[in-house]
Amino acid sequence: MPHLRARHTRSSVLCFLSTLLCLLSSVFCPLSPPAYSASDGAPAAKRQKDKAKKDGKGGNRVVAFPSRTSFPGTAKPDSITLTWTDEPSTTQTVRWRTSAAVATGTLAFARGETATFDPASAQKISAATHTLSTPTVLNDTKVNFHTATITGLEPGSRYTYAVGDGSATGWSEPATFTTAPVPGKPRPFSFIYIGDTQGARAAWGDMMRGALQKRPDAAFIVIAGDLVNRGLERDDYDNFFSLAKGVFNTRAVAPAAGNHDYQGGGPRIFQNFFALRENGPKNIGPGLAYSFEYSDALVIVLDSNRDIAGQAAWLEQQLRDTKATWKFVVYHHPAYNSSAGRSTPDIRRHWLPLFDKYHVDLALQGHDHGYLRTWPMRANKRVATPADGTVYIVSYSCPKSYDLGKFDYTEVGFADVPTWQLIEVDPETRVLRYRAHDAAGKVRDEFSIKK
Repeated sequence: MPHLRARHTRSSVLCFLSTLLCLLSSVFCPLSPPAYSASDGAPAAKRQKDKAKKDGKGGNRVVAFPSRTSFPGTAKPDSITLTWTDEPSTTQTVRWRTSAAVATGTLAFARGETATFDPASAQKISAATHTLSTPTVLNDTKVNFHTATITGLEPGSRYTYAVGDGSATGWSEPATFTTAPVPGKPRPFSFIYIGDTQGARAAWGDMMRGALQKRPDAAFIVIAGDLVNRGLERDDYDNFFSLAKGVFNTRAVAPAAGNHDYQGGGPRIFQNFFALRENGPKNIGPGLAYSFEYSDALVIVLDSNRDIAGQAAWLEQQLRDTKATWKFVVYHHPAYNSSAGRSTPDIRRHWLPLFDKYHVDLALQGHDHGYLRTWPMRANKRVATPADGTVYIVSYSCPKSYDLGKFDYTEVGFADVPTWQLIEVDPETRVLRYRAHDAAGKVRDEFSIKK
């Protein structure tokens, strides 16, 4: 009988623990995701289920369980990020994070770059503040985001800025940014493109800071999605921004949303960390599909997670109406994949005919963790030169790597090498130069396009 009582006790304990876990899950994050509004754009048929769902080489956890962040918000500004919500030549948007106790935000700025920058005597603007509630982050359930957009800036000019709560001791360290050239008067420029940062570690942050040290002239950074591994869990973003210290506060970033940024059913946390342009198609949520022009180039960011066909009309309008010489499109799921069994037929069907019609130069993709550069492609066939078609890239910058497939569209492919890409454009010579660098800065792939 004592043996039976012991077994009964263990059973009761296990039952209690199981019930407690269910209660915690239902309190902090219901197993059935809530319905999304029309503005969210995620139809019920597309919602992820409550069980782990396989995504190529790994599983997505879609229930946010209670956790603790290693980087809780404090009174000191962090996650300071430069983006564009308006024209890059005359405006600059800055968003930063603090604890929820900091109710207001202020941005101080001055023209020029100076080691003697003093926020107290600089021009100031007030920030708009909103709260992000994440009950599953047990040691930091709420944080505040502060967003300020400076307008009326001089094109092609350097500025110094700091952010804070307006008090004498609440300022961040000064940082700098440079506005885009005068519209219609293109100047040579370069930018950095990276693929998935998913599961970023210290080596990723070191690689990005090394990239900016190697190319301090790089004007901005584009990311082809999957910034984090678990988009429903804010502590993943906290970790990502801590690793990016010294990167996004000095260069504007233009990210696309990946499937991992949608993990759990929607990109809510992605949209809270980034203030992005809202000039995209109305059927896609704010900051998920947008475009901007820089010098003699048009950059279009698309959302490959939802309504691919519904973005085609807006995509065509952007490509048709621009006078830019160079056209770049950034999105997550590849039209031409580097890993077997991961193609996206809807993208080939709805977007690629427009790439062909208006001659997109480079399609900058992510999702597959293996490097790929295609031959110039048109109508799903290899063509003679980049002047005749589009070059499709797949890149990743995180530690996780996939095996490569064998495809007739592959010109260059390699695995197990996270990379960052530098794209240089010279409007005077009408030459584009592309180079893929590994973490040590070694060039792993390069080519050029002459127009």
